[in-house]
Amino acid sequence: MPTGRIPDYRVEGFNYVSTQGHEKQWMIDADEALMYNAEKLVHARTTKAYLYDADGKITVVTGREAKYSMGGEKTQRDLEVYGDVKTTFPDGFVLTSDYLRYRPLDRT
Repeated sequence: MPTGRIPDYRVEGFNYVSTQGHEKQWMIDADEALMYNAEKLVHARTTKAYLYDADGKITVVTGREAKYSMGGEKTQRDLEVYGDVKTTFPDGFVLTSDYLRYRPLDRT
C-alpha cells in the first residue's frame, strides 16, 4: 500500500464487481475502501469476496484486508485478501489461512 500519503478517496460500504466481458469474475463487499488513483489501487478493510466459477457456483472469502489493482493489464486484476482469511467452497469445505490470491483469468 502507498505510504506517506493520503488516499484520493475513502469509501464506506464499498461494493465492487469485477467482470471479464459480460461474465462476473468476483465481487467484493467491504466496510471501507481507500482508493489511490495514481497507483490504480484499492485497499479494502473488513472484506467479503464472492468468487464465481464457470458454472456460477460461489466461493466465499472473508478477511481483514484486501488489495485490488485497477491496472490496465489483465494480470494486474488479481484480488489479494490478507489476515484471518476464511474460504468457504461451494461444497461447504472451509479453509483458513493468512493470505489468498485469486487469479480471475485462470479461475484459481
